[in-house]
Order: sequence, then C-alpha cells, then structure tokens
Amino acid sequence: MDESYYERKAAEERKRLDRHLKTRADRENDAAKADRVALKAEQDATRTKSDFTRANRLREAGRKRDAATKFRERAAKAAKDAASCQSKISDFETKASQARAKKTKKDEGIRKREARRVEDARRRADREQEHLDRARQREVDQLRERTSVLESQLAAARAAAPNQITVLFLAGTPEGGDDPLRLDREIREIDQKLRISEYRDQVRFEQTMATQVADIIDALNRFDPDVVHFSGHGGNGSLLFEAADGRPHALRGENLALLLQVARKPIRLVLFNACDSADQAGLATDFVEAAIGMDAPIGDDAAKTFAGQFYGSLASGNSVSNSFDQAAAQVTVVGDGSGAPRLFCADGVEAEEMVLVAP
Repeated sequence: MDESYYERKAAEERKRLDRHLKTRADRENDAAKADRVALKAEQDATRTKSDFTRANRLREAGRKRDAATKFRERAAKAAKDAASCQSKISDFETKASQARAKKTKKDEGIRKREARRVEDARRRADREQEHLDRARQREVDQLRERTSVLESQLAAARAAAPNQITVLFLAGTPEGGDDPLRLDREIREIDQKLRISEYRDQVRFEQTMATQVADIIDALNRFDPDVVHFSGHGGNGSLLFEAADGRPHALRGENLALLLQVARKPIRLVLFNACDSADQAGLATDFVEAAIGMDAPIGDDAAKTFAGQFYGSLASGNSVSNSFDQAAAQVTVVGDGSGAPRLFCADGVEAEEMVLVAP
C-alpha cells in the first residue's frame, strides 16, 4: 500500500477517536449528573419524617446510582475504543511514514538510474562525436595531402612546360557540308582571347586557310606545332579538306592520324572543332597526349565560343582539363549548347596535370 492509503485510514480513525472521546465525556457528565440527583434524594430521605417519603427518596437515589454506574461503564468503553483508535492511528502513521520513506528511496533510485542513463547517453554521444571528428580530420588530412600532391604535380608540369607553344589552326574547306562556315570568326575569337590572357606571349598562333591534304605535312614542318586545331566540317568518320581542284576532300580519321603521327616534333594536343569528331579524337590519343572532339553536330557560334575560351584558359596557365571544363561551361552559358565536347587522354596521361603554358 502507498502512503496515501495509510494516511486516509489514519484520518478515518481520527474521526472515530473524536466520536469516542465525545461519547466518553458525555457519559461521564451523565454519570456525574445522576450522582448529584442520587445524593440529593438521599439527603431528602434523611430530612423527611414520613416513612413513605423516605422510602421513595431512597428508591430514586438507588435508580440514579444504577444509572450513574451504567454511564460510567459506557464512558469506560468509549475510552477503551478511543485508545484502540489512537493505537490504530499511530500504526497507520508509522506505516505511512514507512511507505513515504520507501517511495522516496524508490524515487531516488529512479532519479539516479535516469541520471546514469543520461550520463551514459552523453558519453556515447561524446564518443560518437569524437569518432566523427577523427574521421573528418582524416578526410581533411587526406584532402590536404591530395591537394598538396596535385599542387606539386601542377607546379612540376608548369615548370616543365615550354617557354612558348605553337598552336596551328588548320582550316578545312568552308564550302563543304550543309552550311557554309565562318572560320574567320573562330580565328578572330581565338586571337582576341589570347590577347587578353595572362601569358599571351607564350602562345604563338598560326593558321592555314583552305587547307588541302597535301598542305598538312608542309604546315607541320613549317610551324612545328605543339597543338593542332582542325576546324571545318566533319561526319561519318571523316574531316573535310580541300582537294587540288578546290572541291571537298574527305580525309578519314585513321589517315589524318597517320599524317599527324609523322610530324618531326611530337604533337601534344589535337582539337577537332567539327561535327561528330569524337571518334577522330579517340584515335588521335594513340600518338598524342590528349585530344578533343565533338560527340554531336556543333553550331558555328558554339564552335568559336568553345575554341576561344579553351585557348584563352590555356594561355592563363590552366591545365588542359580545367581549360576544357571552362570552355564547355562557356558554351553552355553563352552559346547554343551544341557539340557535346569530349576530352580523351592517352594511357598514363592525367589531363588535370597537363599544363601547356606556365609562367
């Protein structure tokens, strides 16, 4: 039983105690009153001369004495009942106190267990946070180490870059394909981007217009380019140049690769700014470090935007990978988004470490 039960029982016994105490007091008063009446009757009996009257007064005194005795018996019983109530009250109060102490102890145990649970949860959370912090720190350390390695590789690549590179622009026949091309606009875009780049003096930009197949090797020998840029029409695995009679001449990718492969100076990068030229770019990585081609038809504006931004980024000291990303983003933002440019690298070559122009 809980303390409230014993407190309730003690309160009930207190009410009984009050009733028994009142009963005892009332019966004791009744006994005292009966004694007074009996005494007066006895006194009256001694003063009277009539035997009859004396006998009546004595009988009345006896009755009152008997009544007083009964009142005292009832008062004694009420006193006994009151003592019993008092004992029960004491017992209930003791039990209530014990129940209260037990509940207090139980509550204290619950409080301590809850405090331990909270403390254990906090310690677990602290340990988990420490694990997370250590894991994050390891990630940060790994990223810093990787960044340091990349910075070292980039610095080494820039240090190994030539003092000046030559970009050879080979213009295919503008009359080939379905639409005439304005290759002069592409050349102007490249030239303008190079002029405002940080290391413009380290890039030599050369062009051959209306390039014929027979002109390619002569141009390679004449300019010794590091980068060869073909701009014109393409498709079906071929690029369009001019034949001797001025008509378009389709040069298949494997044959163009053969011509570029025999250059006396190794060509590092080839850019095919022509429709559907990704296959040619993939073949070119057999003999150059990197090649760029278009995986879809490319519009005139997109072609010039991509070329201008790519060479402008290269001439700012960026890697081939970063220059490619910037040029592709520029086409998406300000161009028509056509062309789907793709970057290919030879085995063992990392485009983000390939820097052609360095301070």
